Amino acid sequence: MKNNKSKFKKGAIKYCFLFIIFTLIFAGCDNPIIPPTSEPNGSTTYDITVISGNVTVFGEVYVNGIATGKNLQGNDSVQIQNVPDGAAITLVDELEYTSHTEFFHYPETAVTFNWF
Repeated sequence: MKNNKSKFKKGAIKYCFLFIIFTLIFAGCDNPIIPPTSEPNGSTTYDITVISGNVTVFGEVYVNGIATGKNLQGNDSVQIQNVPDGAAITLVDELEYTSHTEFFHYPETAVTFNWF
């Protein structure tokens, strides 16, 4: 008699365990896993202001190595449209010397060159 009770308990535990497993598999979890949202990769662009902080800092503005057609004068500023976050901004003067690189990072919308 003791042997039958032991078999019954083992069988009942086994079926309860299987019931729980199959219920979870077929019903799914109560809270679905939602991946974190992130900003689009380079698809969002911004309008920025490039500022010369010195009379000796001037030249054509380049964004990621591409000329914008906008010329920055000393102690002045220019507006550049469609600049992606993380863009490398440089100036190229009339002798084709290239300035140091400043990087644009949103939410800042102004890039200042205090030295060439």
